[in-house]
Amino acid sequence: MYVALRDGLRCAKRQLDDYSRRLRRETKTHDTEYIGEVVRLFPDEGYGFIRRADGDELYFNSDNLVNTTLKQLSEGDA
Repeated sequence: MYVALRDGLRCAKRQLDDYSRRLRRETKTHDTEYIGEVVRLFPDEGYGFIRRADGDELYFNSDNLVNTTLKQLSEGDA
């Protein structure tokens, strides 16, 4: 019984600690991902440009791609 009580109190303490960190905004935040449409692509040079919804264009290169390659992209892809 004492082991179960101790484990339950440890769990409650951890949950309260996590909650207080969120209230103090001490949790790690991640940068937002940019999502847009490929507007210009230069596969021979290894880079291209993406237009966001607000109209800004962002440079990207082949190192920025995840689960795809530069040759698989084409202009107009999301």
